Amino acid sequence: MKAPPLAVDLISLLALAFIGGLSASAWTGGQDFNLGTLNPYWLLAVAILLLPLAFFTSSRLGNRLFFAPLAIALFVALGLYAGLVSSRPAANDLLAHLPDSEEVILFGHVAAMPTHTARGGSQAEFDAVALRRWQEAQPRLAPGRVLVHLQTPWPENCPPGTFAVMRAKVEHPRAATVPGGFDHARYLAEKGIWLIAMPRGPTLITPAVDSAAAWWPKIHYWPELLRYRTGLFLDHHLSPAAAALYRAILIGDGSLLSDASVEAFIASGTMHIMVISGAHVAVLLLICFAILYWLLRRSPALILAVDVKKLAWLGCLPPLVLYLLLAGGKSPVTRAVVMCMLAACALFFHRVRAWQPVIALAALLLLLVNPQSLFSASFQLSFVAVLALSAAARFVPRSDPSSEISWRRRAALWLKAGLIATVSAAIGTAPLIIAFFDRLPLFGPLATLVIEPILSFWALTLGFVAMPFIAVFPDLAAWLLHIGGWGLIVTEKLAFFFAALPFASWRLPPPPVSLFILYYAGLILFLLAFRRRKSLAVLGIFVTVLSAVVFCSPIASRLQPDFADAPKVAVLDVDQGSATVIHTAPGRALIIDGGALATGPWSVGISIIAPYLWRHGVRHIELIALTHADSDHCNGVAFLLEQFAVGAIWVSDPAASGESFQDALATARRRGVTIHQARAGDEWRKNGMTLSCLANLADNERNAGQVLRFHDENFSMLFPGDINAEMEARLLAVAGSLKSDVLLAAHHGSRSSNSPTFLAAVSPRLIVASASASRAGIFPATDLVARCQANHMPLVTTGQLGSVFLRWRGGFSYHGWPHNGEAHNDKPHNGEAHNGEAILSPAPELSRLLTLPPLAVN
Repeated sequence: MKAPPLAVDLISLLALAFIGGLSASAWTGGQDFNLGTLNPYWLLAVAILLLPLAFFTSSRLGNRLFFAPLAIALFVALGLYAGLVSSRPAANDLLAHLPDSEEVILFGHVAAMPTHTARGGSQAEFDAVALRRWQEAQPRLAPGRVLVHLQTPWPENCPPGTFAVMRAKVEHPRAATVPGGFDHARYLAEKGIWLIAMPRGPTLITPAVDSAAAWWPKIHYWPELLRYRTGLFLDHHLSPAAAALYRAILIGDGSLLSDASVEAFIASGTMHIMVISGAHVAVLLLICFAILYWLLRRSPALILAVDVKKLAWLGCLPPLVLYLLLAGGKSPVTRAVVMCMLAACALFFHRVRAWQPVIALAALLLLLVNPQSLFSASFQLSFVAVLALSAAARFVPRSDPSSEISWRRRAALWLKAGLIATVSAAIGTAPLIIAFFDRLPLFGPLATLVIEPILSFWALTLGFVAMPFIAVFPDLAAWLLHIGGWGLIVTEKLAFFFAALPFASWRLPPPPVSLFILYYAGLILFLLAFRRRKSLAVLGIFVTVLSAVVFCSPIASRLQPDFADAPKVAVLDVDQGSATVIHTAPGRALIIDGGALATGPWSVGISIIAPYLWRHGVRHIELIALTHADSDHCNGVAFLLEQFAVGAIWVSDPAASGESFQDALATARRRGVTIHQARAGDEWRKNGMTLSCLANLADNERNAGQVLRFHDENFSMLFPGDINAEMEARLLAVAGSLKSDVLLAAHHGSRSSNSPTFLAAVSPRLIVASASASRAGIFPATDLVARCQANHMPLVTTGQLGSVFLRWRGGFSYHGWPHNGEAHNDKPHNGEAHNGEAILSPAPELSRLLTLPPLAVN
């Protein structure tokens, strides 16, 4: 029985209306609207009350069309409001409004399984219940979730669920301050996290006894504790490679995957099956359904009494919910489980053919709970892939169940169905994959067809079977996982094979919005007219193919708004580090340094510099010049050498120590890139522009390095690296004129550099300090700030202004990105709410609830 057309159309329209409202909230540009104190749940309640009223009114009037526009307008308003409210913390959220760099003591529970970060660090989510600031005698209630960053492994005495006391410096997550860069603030906003806590060491996280709540945390955090113990079991019983892969597909922790392995799966187009995804839920559903359906069919009485197929489907839901908990509530699993539950409802109410409202309702429910998930790559790719698969179902060949066919014919039908599914998903998600990942895996469908069966029906199935035995028969579980690990190693080797094929991964700039619209408009037109108007179907295919050809051709780069915007200099905001891109011509650039302090799982080359270059259509890097070997100036360069055509690399000393520096040189040698030790007088020249090495100062590795100057007839900029005042004096003695329009502050603006004599010799019109906002007062130093003010020298910092863009054709100008000139969200720094009312809620009784061990304070 088909669903009434009005029901199908209305659910889809309401979902689209809500999505439209959410999208409109993002287009506001982050403006701080005065939304008052209205709770968003009140708006939802009003919507629930108005819907039946509108429906009843339209029914009495005999015109149901009156109901649809009113409902659509209501859901647009609801989406707009939900987007605005969820994109910023509440005004009374004490945690979210703490000032950066303040050190506080937090009380709460370790909320999530710890994961690994770069260079042996770790991170975990922490549910704070209270905090104490240094100027206060008593803790205050401050509920909220924070992300904890450690530079060391997570302490073993603080597993998930532990009530702990933590002394940490706090910072707010970074919004995207580089075009095309990773937006960490939005990523954490999806989880309701507005603050990052950074203890100086594991000893500053101390377990405590919470006498007021003994049983609830054990229940609430039990899934995360189970994930944590499962991860330890995998680490103990499997090889590091197999354990890392099983962690990714069983408990959703991909932090131990090597960079090479991640790149292989991405380049081969199979990364979606190497993380917890809807495909894993489908495999678990298939296994559970097959077992339950076989068991239920053993009973003739049960077959006569109930529909065993429905009963088997219903019996699959509890295992799916348990897997959802084990996966840590990851968004892809949540979406898949919600859709399975809605599909079960459709099956019970005989609406199995009405797949459009099921998908639309799932999207609407998920967005009502978490509006910010709309802007994540995972959400968009998941639903577009499901829509593509649903639309392609009409093209899947079907066999007559009453006729018997050979196993070869059945295998051929399954292979054809699998090919149609993978190709349709690839076609549907191609523009999004290019937009989010700046690449198009050409062998993705083929690699998925080969790797998916091995991973799903060998490694993943054995992993599912082994998990119940971990607690009761650990040896059996380890044996099953060991056999399944062989399958994972095979899939990894296959991923490396497909990734190594010529043109396996095609790097492309993000398609313009107009091409997005044309591409999907053509696909929709084809699907709607396929069985009715062949001419319109052909037109739809033509429009889609034409738009695909455009955004897969060099024309796409030229359609980028900043493609021809050269020459210009971009001092990228890489937090505490340095990376400068000099655009010399369309598609070409010079790079001066490329590194940052490593605090996350990816290098700055992967997360910031390379996406910026791809977004601007840069294909060829004329030269990479590294002023010195410190990691905060070079740890992103190895990735750039792998991904771009690089003419040469200038270094101060090829024998300098430093893991990141030597990795970059090893990559350069492997790629055949010329490595040149720069000397005074060396120059790169092209189109009237020159990059000169003024000196290569020799001292200890931090103060040594090459000093570079870029100039043409209208502009000049000096790059002194991290030299100190002593090296500045030596530079003045050996170099010629240092006068430049712009100075990239030496050593990020520290007090040991940028001496008055040096500044007088450079006499810049502008000084740019590449430094983190969290280190204000140190980088740049207060002495430098005062010196610049006294000499009327403008000083800007990337941590405050965002990425700094310099232009000089037609007059010198500079601006920050984002264009509002402020890199971070506005937040009060005085413990006051936006409306002027105090947001501090005293909790003197908290000290009586805690039995605290001594807390290290050194």
